[in-house]
Amino acid sequence: MNNGVDPNAKYINTKNWSKGRTKTNVTAIFVDDYYDDLKQITPDRSVLTALFHNSLLFDHFYGTFAEGELVGIFALTDSREWFMRLQLGLFLKHLGPISGFFTYLALKAEFQRTSALQKEGCRIEAVAVSKHHRGQGIATTMMRYAMEHNNYLELDVLERNASAFALYNRLGFSVFRVDENKKSAHGGSGRRYFMSYDRV
Repeated sequence: MNNGVDPNAKYINTKNWSKGRTKTNVTAIFVDDYYDDLKQITPDRSVLTALFHNSLLFDHFYGTFAEGELVGIFALTDSREWFMRLQLGLFLKHLGPISGFFTYLALKAEFQRTSALQKEGCRIEAVAVSKHHRGQGIATTMMRYAMEHNNYLELDVLERNASAFALYNRLGFSVFRVDENKKSAHGGSGRRYFMSYDRV
């Protein structure tokens, strides 16, 4: 049983995807999956889409298709570059000079922070699944793909995201650090678990 996931679904780096529509779909899935946190910035989905569509570094993104439809995304990065590069001008334009400036600084500190991996490998970021395809094993499929193609992986997850933490733990990720009472720049708070997977 494939839990609704196309067993022939291919993971394709977004730099090989057609322009326009697919990149828009990547942004839509990202904003929708993280909306409960991102709405602390603004509840206007169109503004969030504008901010992040022009900030996501699509060359780092992978996704899976089910029956030809993009249903899940994730990014693989290293210590040199994260999965987004925020643009101050967009924040000032859409959020105003004061709110935009301070929101930009807060998000930059979180999403563009410098943090070396414990060993050579990749960091998994921005795992997200289309709202119409959740609970069908797509996140598990994407994680397994990343694990099959990388010997060492790291990720972080907030304590309140219990289902994601349980998934990573079940797949063999282990906690190597805990930040107590971590408050994210976009509204989330609580412990943040840093986890790693080492095939060796």
